[in-house]
Amino acid sequence: MEPATTQPVSGSNACSNCGANLEYDFTTNTNKCPYCGSAFKTNKSTEHSITGPAPDAGCIRFRNDLSKFRDAVIKFLSSGDKTPVNLLFEAEFLPVEQIYVPFYQFSGTYTGYYNTIDNNGKVLSQNTPLSGNFSVSVYGGESKAEGENMAVFVNRVDKKLIIPVNAIQTDGIKLTDSQPEQKAWDNLGQLQAANQVYSELTSTDSAHKHQHYLKYDTKSASKFYYPGWRAVYYYHGNDYAIYMDDVTGELNGRRPADASFEPPQQSTVYKKYLLIGLGLWFGVLVLRAALTAFAGDYFDFKNHSLNNIIFSEPVGFYWLLRGAFFLGLLPLLMVKVLYKKTVADYYAALARVRSGNLDLLASGRKSIKFRQIR
Repeated sequence: MEPATTQPVSGSNACSNCGANLEYDFTTNTNKCPYCGSAFKTNKSTEHSITGPAPDAGCIRFRNDLSKFRDAVIKFLSSGDKTPVNLLFEAEFLPVEQIYVPFYQFSGTYTGYYNTIDNNGKVLSQNTPLSGNFSVSVYGGESKAEGENMAVFVNRVDKKLIIPVNAIQTDGIKLTDSQPEQKAWDNLGQLQAANQVYSELTSTDSAHKHQHYLKYDTKSASKFYYPGWRAVYYYHGNDYAIYMDDVTGELNGRRPADASFEPPQQSTVYKKYLLIGLGLWFGVLVLRAALTAFAGDYFDFKNHSLNNIIFSEPVGFYWLLRGAFFLGLLPLLMVKVLYKKTVADYYAALARVRSGNLDLLASGRKSIKFRQIR
């Protein structure tokens, strides 16, 4: 491979040796040619202040705008079984932030050993040699909430989307605070690498537990900025945050829960059908009395033609058998068959109210304040 030379990012992104399109490798801050293997160092930007992104960092270009985030937030706040039905109209939103979130990509090797343990705690094997490579993406910022909400998105993204940070315009985008590389490794990097190794061990032997003792040698550490959106809102005195992955459009965040939204308990449903069964039990006696009074001669009740399992006289075997069915078996059977539907119907009624709120927004009869920091 030819030695790396300097080539500007702006303008043509073609290899000066063969003309093929270059691919950016943010781990080395170079544009590489997949055809002839040439590598070109990217020019460092001089346009960013000390509070801006590192000039040799990578980033992913934004794809969405405020309206896309607004629609996603409205859908998010209109879902959930226990989400307050008035949340959309009573929430107070702070200005939305378009953010670049710092992450580090650590790659290297590990060496050590591991033990295999069965489910009863018995050690099956000890000090088995273990070595290999690791590559993990680690949140590099200072906000715990930001890290918890955005880190779930990063590991699934294609790193080929990363381009040099000086190839895009970052004006109007908040660059969240980042921590030093070593601190990021100490806080999360080594833990993520250990989790990667443990996952690999489990994938090869899922029937047992493993303990590993490893030493990590970090060969490279590269910084990149991940695009996202953040909305903070207040509801009944509490603050909540919602984050959106700009690459996939996925949301992660918190919604308040209304503790009063509880579907009927099984005991309540049982009592309902117990009362219905009691009414049917005595209703049969009333029907028998009516038939006897108005059509007794026709049905020849004097010869006890109605003394069967349905229309028997009270305080008899069939009467007690009907009581066992109406007061015991029927309520239990109805709870078993219909309880899930009862719960589903309860939450469906709340969902219809939230859907009606969306219709009010769509028609312009209601609105929410949703604006972006500029």
